[in-house]
Amino acid sequence: MLTRASDRVTSKRYAELGAVDVPSRSVRVLASTSNPVDGEALESWDLARFEKNPVILWNHNEDPAAPKLPIGRAEDIESTPQGLSMRIVFASSRVNPFAEQIWQGIQEKMIRGISVGFDPGADRTEDVEGKPVTVRSANMLCEVSVVPVPK
Repeated sequence: MLTRASDRVTSKRYAELGAVDVPSRSVRVLASTSNPVDGEALESWDLARFEKNPVILWNHNEDPAAPKLPIGRAEDIESTPQGLSMRIVFASSRVNPFAEQIWQGIQEKMIRGISVGFDPGADRTEDVEGKPVTVRSANMLCEVSVVPVPK
């Protein structure tokens, strides 16, 4: 059963940004890592739902002042042993003028945050360097957002 968006788990992390490709208006990102962060590791992904409509949002569409249109789309989406990898292609200023501001912020490395919204799958607890870590697997990816400050 799917949860309501308000019940969805989000995991905000600093993205590992790859090279910016200006002609294609894109950047490769590691949107989530399988390495433990704050007592949680996101091990694997069910991508079927997200791949049906792989839009990229700004700050989970929670910013009341920002337009609600997608700022881009995800391509080349992969769940790898290192984490959730994808290429984000930003919308043109003709489609979404606000997306242009985000794209410029990415190019200038002023914006570096990525957050995934997901319905958690199975979890188990592992001891990592003497600390308990919740390892989540088969997480259903619902949405991906570029965010100003990961939490």
